[in-house]
Amino acid sequence: MKTFETVSGALEMDYAGVCCPCNDAPATFIEKQSCSQGNVVFAIGDAGVHGDPLPALCVRHYLRRGSPDRSTHPVMAAESINQLIYDCCAASSSLSCFYAEYARDTRTLRYVNAGHDAPLLVRENPYQVLRLDEGGPVFGLRESPHYSEGVVALKKGDRLVAFTQGVIDSLASHNGGAESALVSLARSRMNTSAFQLAQRIVAECESTRSGRRMEKSVLVACFAYNEIECPLELRCTTSACITSE
Repeated sequence: MKTFETVSGALEMDYAGVCCPCNDAPATFIEKQSCSQGNVVFAIGDAGVHGDPLPALCVRHYLRRGSPDRSTHPVMAAESINQLIYDCCAASSSLSCFYAEYARDTRTLRYVNAGHDAPLLVRENPYQVLRLDEGGPVFGLRESPHYSEGVVALKKGDRLVAFTQGVIDSLASHNGGAESALVSLARSRMNTSAFQLAQRIVAECESTRSGRRMEKSVLVACFAYNEIECPLELRCTTSACITSE
């Protein structure tokens, strides 16, 4: 198991990624870029068990080449990433991906979901579960597909859980299915850190195997939004990536 934990660049939002790699390791990834002023760019992607690893590398390259002060419209970013994969990869190559940008000044998350398993935003006061599924098709299959942007305002106590297909497969046997299991795990840990929540989800995935060999990597990324004011001098610019390689 690989783990990664970081503060996002704004102290009100902490982030963690946990990975349990398998055969599809090079084709799955989580990447986050923390920018100046507490803004964050984040992506998680999955090309499948027999997927081409090159589309994942294209997305990571796109994210890393930007300025720390970048603020790109998510639809424009999705179109650029899709074109990059379409131009550089084999005709049959594709990648499901969730791409998001957190803007600290407005405390909103703007995103495009390119055919990826919808991340879950779990909140209390009042209790709500939002599926972040606005977007379009997977990257790479078509030259100029249409993408639409989703926007959600974050609230104190929100927990965002993003994951790959390996998580869905591992938790499918739970009563109510994988999404129900993820929501239950998130709700039971609303007062813990993002790292503790991500670790617990991966541990639950591993416990369901019962000695069986996993065919798909389990990648989980969690964000915990705590609405803590961050003094300007404490803001930082960092970058991080976790892959199942």
